[in-house]
Amino acid sequence: MTTSISISRLRKIVAEADAAYATSREAMEGVRDAKSTVRAIEARINPKTGVDGVYETKNWDHVPRADWPPGYREAREALAEAEAAVSRQSEITQHAGRMKTRALEFARLHRIALPADLGGKF
Repeated sequence: MTTSISISRLRKIVAEADAAYATSREAMEGVRDAKSTVRAIEARINPKTGVDGVYETKNWDHVPRADWPPGYREAREALAEAEAAVSRQSEITQHAGRMKTRALEFARLHRIALPADLGGKF
């Protein structure tokens, strides 16, 4: 059985992998933003100490969700959705990365000359 790969197919695989990596980075930024929002809300709703800017910590996971303030509940749900998106995107990115690696290794093994735009993609 022979296997072949065209340069256009190789370009497509590399482009898909690069797009998956970019989407993964965006998903991680979404998690960071959601965590920042949760922390800001926690700072606002947690009990304050006598010192300016110092708040008591409260583990909201031990409080029933029904008792959470509405804004905090929404922020935690957004954080959970963002973390789930990262998990899903991680699988896609890993698959795309494996496909890219296999395609480039195949090209290298069969001494296929790569165009300049793919030369630095290893």
